[in-house]
Amino acid sequence: MQTKENIKFREDIIKQQFKESLGYELNLENPKTFNEKLQWLKLYYHNPLMTKCADKYLAREYIKEKI
Repeated sequence: MQTKENIKFREDIIKQQFKESLGYELNLENPKTFNEKLQWLKLYYHNPLMTKCADKYLAREYIKEKI
């Protein structure tokens, strides 16, 4: 699966789940609500630091390095 196909596939699944759980369409082109912005971040924002900080042990190591 190509990168564009993978993003489109993930986007379709997230849009479907979003509609089922919240009852309104997900707007990824111009996200306005907090929930829409979180979904946009999940799809398009890939910063390795986020993964590190989500793990409490790796976050502690990261803080030790910085301090």
